[in-house]
Amino acid sequence: MERSSVIVSGATSQVGVFLLPRIIDSRYYIHALSRNNPDAQRIVNPLITWRQIDLSGGWKKLNIKEASHFIHLAPIWLLPDIIENLSSLRIHHITALSSTSRFSKLNSKNSQEHEIAKKLAEAEEKCITECNIRRISWTLLRPTMIYGCGMDRNVTMIARFVKRFGFFPLVGDGKGYRQPVHADDIASACMAVMNCPAAFNRAYNVSGGQTLTFREMVEAIFSALGKRPRIVSIPLRLASLLVKGATLAPAYRHLTKEMLERVNQDICFDSSDAERDFGYSPRTFQYQENVK
Repeated sequence: MERSSVIVSGATSQVGVFLLPRIIDSRYYIHALSRNNPDAQRIVNPLITWRQIDLSGGWKKLNIKEASHFIHLAPIWLLPDIIENLSSLRIHHITALSSTSRFSKLNSKNSQEHEIAKKLAEAEEKCITECNIRRISWTLLRPTMIYGCGMDRNVTMIARFVKRFGFFPLVGDGKGYRQPVHADDIASACMAVMNCPAAFNRAYNVSGGQTLTFREMVEAIFSALGKRPRIVSIPLRLASLLVKGATLAPAYRHLTKEMLERVNQDICFDSSDAERDFGYSPRTFQYQENVK
Protein backbone atom coordinates (compact mmCIF):
# COMPACT_ATOMS: atom_id res chain seq x y z
CA MET A 1 0.00 0.00 0.00
CA GLU A 2 1.34 3.45 -0.95
CA ARG A 3 2.46 5.59 1.96
CA SER A 4 0.66 8.85 2.69
CA SER A 5 2.70 12.04 2.43
CA VAL A 6 3.20 14.77 5.00
CA ILE A 7 4.45 18.23 4.07
CA VAL A 8 6.50 19.98 6.77
CA SER A 9 7.33 23.67 6.43
CA GLY A 10 10.13 25.10 8.54
CA ALA A 11 11.60 21.59 8.55
CA THR A 12 15.06 22.74 9.73
CA SER A 13 13.62 24.50 12.79
CA GLN A 14 14.26 23.20 16.30
CA VAL A 15 10.92 21.38 16.36
CA GLY A 16 11.65 20.00 12.89
CA VAL A 17 14.87 18.43 14.20
CA PHE A 18 12.76 16.14 16.38
CA LEU A 19 9.63 15.92 14.25
CA LEU A 20 11.11 14.46 11.06
CA PRO A 21 12.44 11.28 12.75
CA ARG A 22 9.05 10.80 14.40
CA ILE A 23 7.28 11.05 11.05
CA ILE A 24 9.74 8.58 9.52
CA ASP A 25 9.04 6.13 12.33
CA SER A 26 5.34 6.44 11.49
CA ARG A 27 6.13 5.42 7.89
CA TYR A 28 4.94 8.56 6.18
CA TYR A 29 6.70 10.02 3.17
CA ILE A 30 7.92 13.55 3.92
CA HIS A 31 8.20 16.65 1.76
CA ALA A 32 10.47 18.81 3.93
CA LEU A 33 10.32 22.52 3.09
CA SER A 34 13.01 24.95 4.18
CA ARG A 35 13.66 28.59 3.34
CA ASN A 36 17.38 27.92 3.41
CA ASN A 37 19.26 25.30 1.48
CA PRO A 38 19.48 22.47 4.07
CA ASP A 39 23.13 21.96 4.98
CA ALA A 40 25.12 18.78 5.54
CA GLN A 41 23.51 18.31 8.96
CA ARG A 42 20.07 17.69 7.50
CA ILE A 43 18.39 14.34 8.02
CA VAL A 44 19.06 12.10 5.03
CA ASN A 45 16.51 9.36 4.52
CA PRO A 46 14.84 7.83 1.46
CA LEU A 47 11.46 8.80 2.93
CA ILE A 48 12.39 12.52 2.88
CA THR A 49 12.50 14.85 -0.11
CA TRP A 50 14.00 18.24 0.73
CA ARG A 51 12.64 21.28 -1.09
CA GLN A 52 13.94 24.82 -0.79
CA ILE A 53 11.19 27.44 -0.73
CA ASP A 54 10.66 30.83 0.89
CA LEU A 55 6.95 30.94 1.73
CA SER A 56 7.11 34.71 2.24
CA GLY A 57 7.59 35.02 -1.51
CA GLY A 58 4.40 33.16 -2.28
CA TRP A 59 3.70 29.56 -3.16
CA LYS A 60 5.65 27.97 -5.96
CA LYS A 61 4.76 24.74 -7.72
CA LEU A 62 6.60 21.98 -5.88
CA ASN A 63 5.57 19.01 -8.02
CA ILE A 64 3.77 17.46 -5.08
CA LYS A 65 0.74 15.61 -6.40
CA GLU A 66 -0.98 14.85 -3.13
CA ALA A 67 -0.47 14.84 0.63
CA SER A 68 -2.69 14.04 3.58
CA HIS A 69 -1.22 16.37 6.21
CA PHE A 70 0.55 19.72 6.37
CA ILE A 71 2.57 20.60 9.48
CA HIS A 72 3.53 24.27 9.59
CA LEU A 73 6.56 25.02 11.77
CA ALA A 74 7.44 28.26 9.98
CA PRO A 75 6.00 31.60 11.23
CA ILE A 76 2.23 31.21 11.29
CA TRP A 77 1.61 34.48 9.44
CA LEU A 78 3.03 32.80 6.30
CA LEU A 79 0.32 30.13 6.34
CA PRO A 80 -2.99 31.84 5.41
CA ASP A 81 -1.85 32.77 1.89
CA ILE A 82 -0.95 29.18 0.94
CA ILE A 83 -3.96 27.31 2.32
CA GLU A 84 -5.80 27.63 -0.98
CA ASN A 85 -2.87 25.93 -2.71
CA LEU A 86 -2.79 23.23 -0.05
CA SER A 87 -6.44 22.40 -0.66
CA SER A 88 -5.56 21.44 -4.24
CA LEU A 89 -3.20 18.78 -2.84
CA ARG A 90 -6.10 17.15 -0.98
CA ILE A 91 -4.66 18.05 2.40
CA HIS A 92 -7.26 17.08 4.98
CA HIS A 93 -5.54 18.35 8.14
CA ILE A 94 -3.22 21.25 8.95
CA THR A 95 -1.24 21.52 12.17
CA ALA A 96 0.30 24.95 12.77
CA LEU A 97 2.55 26.34 15.48
CA SER A 98 1.66 29.73 16.88
CA SER A 99 2.89 30.97 20.26
CA THR A 100 1.64 31.93 23.70
CA SER A 101 3.33 35.26 22.95
CA ARG A 102 0.03 36.28 21.36
CA PHE A 103 -1.19 36.62 24.96
CA SER A 104 1.94 37.39 27.01
CA LYS A 105 3.15 40.23 24.74
CA LEU A 106 -0.19 41.72 23.76
CA ASN A 107 0.05 44.49 26.34
CA SER A 108 3.79 45.03 25.98
CA LYS A 109 4.98 48.63 25.96
CA ASN A 110 7.49 47.64 23.30
CA SER A 111 5.88 48.37 19.93
CA GLN A 112 7.63 45.48 18.14
CA GLU A 113 6.51 42.96 20.74
CA HIS A 114 2.98 44.32 20.67
CA GLU A 115 2.88 44.06 16.88
CA ILE A 116 4.13 40.46 17.00
CA ALA A 117 1.32 39.55 19.39
CA LYS A 118 -1.24 41.18 17.08
CA LYS A 119 0.33 39.48 14.06
CA LEU A 120 0.07 36.08 15.72
CA ALA A 121 -3.58 36.60 16.67
CA GLU A 122 -4.54 37.86 13.22
CA ALA A 123 -2.72 35.00 11.51
CA GLU A 124 -4.51 32.45 13.67
CA GLU A 125 -7.90 33.90 12.76
CA LYS A 126 -7.04 33.99 9.06
CA CYS A 127 -5.85 30.38 9.13
CA ILE A 128 -9.04 29.23 10.81
CA THR A 129 -11.18 31.12 8.31
CA GLU A 130 -9.28 29.80 5.27
CA CYS A 131 -9.38 26.21 6.56
CA ASN A 132 -13.09 26.38 7.34
CA ILE A 133 -13.89 27.76 3.88
CA ARG A 134 -12.05 24.85 2.28
CA ARG A 135 -13.25 22.25 4.77
CA ILE A 136 -9.75 21.39 5.95
CA SER A 137 -9.52 20.39 9.59
CA TRP A 138 -6.94 22.29 11.63
CA THR A 139 -5.15 22.28 14.96
CA LEU A 140 -3.24 25.24 16.39
CA LEU A 141 -0.52 24.62 18.95
CA ARG A 142 0.79 27.53 21.02
CA PRO A 143 4.02 26.53 22.78
CA THR A 144 5.53 28.41 25.68
CA MET A 145 9.34 28.95 25.77
CA ILE A 146 10.80 26.28 23.45
CA TYR A 147 14.27 24.82 24.03
CA GLY A 148 16.00 21.56 23.24
CA CYS A 149 18.75 21.66 20.61
CA GLY A 150 20.62 24.93 20.94
CA MET A 151 18.53 26.89 18.43
CA ASP A 152 16.43 29.02 20.80
CA ARG A 153 17.18 32.54 22.03
CA ASN A 154 16.18 32.05 25.66
CA VAL A 155 17.54 28.96 27.40
CA THR A 156 20.48 28.64 25.00
CA MET A 157 21.38 32.33 25.41
CA ILE A 158 21.49 31.87 29.18
CA ALA A 159 23.68 28.77 28.86
CA ARG A 160 26.11 30.50 26.50
CA PHE A 161 26.40 33.48 28.85
CA VAL A 162 27.08 31.20 31.81
CA LYS A 163 29.72 29.24 29.90
CA ARG A 164 31.47 32.41 28.79
CA PHE A 165 31.35 34.50 31.95
CA GLY A 166 30.75 32.00 34.75
CA PHE A 167 27.85 33.95 36.26
CA PHE A 168 24.44 35.24 35.26
CA PRO A 169 22.94 38.70 35.94
CA LEU A 170 19.33 38.55 37.06
CA VAL A 171 16.89 41.43 37.41
CA GLY A 172 15.63 41.44 40.99
CA ASP A 173 14.79 38.04 42.42
CA GLY A 174 13.81 36.38 39.15
CA LYS A 175 10.60 35.24 40.78
CA GLY A 176 8.42 35.08 37.66
CA TYR A 177 7.23 31.57 36.85
CA ARG A 178 8.05 29.89 33.54
CA GLN A 179 7.15 26.62 31.79
CA PRO A 180 9.95 25.89 29.29
CA VAL A 181 8.88 23.20 26.82
CA HIS A 182 11.22 20.81 25.02
CA ALA A 183 11.07 20.93 21.22
CA ASP A 184 10.64 17.15 21.12
CA ASP A 185 7.48 17.41 23.21
CA ILE A 186 6.07 19.84 20.65
CA ALA A 187 7.08 17.41 17.90
CA SER A 188 5.24 14.67 19.78
CA ALA A 189 2.15 16.89 20.02
CA CYS A 190 2.27 17.53 16.26
CA MET A 191 2.20 13.79 15.66
CA ALA A 192 -0.53 13.17 18.22
CA VAL A 193 -3.05 15.60 16.70
CA MET A 194 -2.61 14.49 13.08
CA ASN A 195 -5.17 11.72 13.28
CA CYS A 196 -7.01 12.70 16.46
CA PRO A 197 -10.53 13.99 15.72
CA ALA A 198 -10.86 15.26 19.29
CA ALA A 199 -8.10 17.77 18.50
CA PHE A 200 -9.49 18.90 15.16
CA ASN A 201 -10.57 22.53 14.81
CA ARG A 202 -9.17 23.47 18.18
CA ALA A 203 -6.33 25.62 19.51
CA TYR A 204 -4.15 24.52 22.42
CA ASN A 205 -1.63 26.20 24.70
CA VAL A 206 1.16 23.64 25.17
CA SER A 207 3.56 24.31 28.04
CA GLY A 208 6.40 22.36 29.61
CA GLY A 209 5.87 19.76 32.30
CA GLN A 210 7.35 21.84 35.09
CA THR A 211 6.57 25.28 36.45
CA LEU A 212 9.62 26.95 37.96
CA THR A 213 10.81 30.48 38.65
CA PHE A 214 13.16 32.19 36.24
CA ARG A 215 15.86 31.96 38.89
CA GLU A 216 15.25 28.22 39.36
CA MET A 217 15.51 27.77 35.59
CA VAL A 218 18.86 29.56 35.54
CA GLU A 219 20.08 27.48 38.48
CA ALA A 220 19.08 24.30 36.61
CA ILE A 221 21.12 25.43 33.60
CA PHE A 222 24.16 26.00 35.83
CA SER A 223 23.77 22.48 37.24
CA ALA A 224 23.39 20.95 33.77
CA LEU A 225 26.66 22.63 32.80
CA GLY A 226 28.35 21.21 35.88
CA LYS A 227 28.76 24.61 37.47
CA ARG A 228 27.85 26.02 40.86
CA PRO A 229 25.17 28.71 40.43
CA ARG A 230 26.59 32.23 40.53
CA ILE A 231 23.69 34.63 40.11
CA VAL A 232 24.08 38.38 40.54
CA SER A 233 20.89 40.34 41.23
CA ILE A 234 20.87 43.77 39.62
CA PRO A 235 18.25 46.56 39.58
CA LEU A 236 16.10 47.05 36.48
CA ARG A 237 17.58 50.49 35.70
CA LEU A 238 21.12 49.13 35.57
CA ALA A 239 20.00 46.08 33.62
CA SER A 240 18.30 48.32 31.06
CA LEU A 241 21.52 50.25 30.51
CA LEU A 242 23.48 47.01 30.09
CA VAL A 243 20.92 45.72 27.58
CA LYS A 244 21.28 48.89 25.48
CA GLY A 245 24.97 48.14 25.15
CA ALA A 246 24.49 44.40 24.66
CA THR A 247 22.07 44.87 21.76
CA LEU A 248 24.98 46.17 19.68
CA ALA A 249 26.09 42.53 19.46
CA PRO A 250 24.02 40.35 17.06
CA ALA A 251 23.57 37.57 19.65
CA TYR A 252 21.76 39.94 22.03
CA ARG A 253 19.99 42.19 19.53
CA HIS A 254 16.59 40.74 20.44
CA LEU A 255 16.79 41.80 24.10
CA THR A 256 14.42 44.52 25.31
CA LYS A 257 13.69 46.33 28.56
CA GLU A 258 10.28 44.65 28.56
CA MET A 259 11.93 41.23 28.54
CA LEU A 260 13.83 42.21 31.66
CA GLU A 261 10.64 43.34 33.37
CA ARG A 262 8.98 40.00 32.61
CA VAL A 263 11.70 38.12 34.53
CA ASN A 264 9.66 38.82 37.66
CA GLN A 265 6.26 38.28 36.08
CA ASP A 266 4.44 34.93 35.81
CA ILE A 267 4.00 33.64 32.26
CA CYS A 268 2.13 30.37 32.63
CA PHE A 269 -0.52 28.57 30.60
CA ASP A 270 -2.84 25.64 31.23
CA SER A 271 -2.30 22.58 29.02
CA SER A 272 -4.94 20.37 30.63
CA ASP A 273 -7.16 20.39 27.53
CA ALA A 274 -4.23 19.10 25.45
CA GLU A 275 -3.63 16.39 28.04
CA ARG A 276 -7.29 15.41 27.86
CA ASP A 277 -7.77 15.50 24.09
CA PHE A 278 -4.56 13.97 22.73
CA GLY A 279 -2.55 12.72 25.70
CA TYR A 280 -0.06 15.57 25.84
CA SER A 281 2.52 14.71 28.51
CA PRO A 282 5.57 17.00 28.45
CA ARG A 283 8.77 16.36 30.38
CA THR A 284 10.09 18.44 33.26
CA PHE A 285 12.77 21.02 32.47
CA GLN A 286 15.86 19.07 31.43
CA TYR A 287 18.52 21.21 29.80
CA GLN A 288 21.19 19.27 27.94
CA GLU A 289 23.85 20.88 25.84
CA ASN A 290 23.88 20.32 22.06
CA VAL A 291 21.31 17.53 22.10
CA LYS A 292 19.49 16.75 18.84
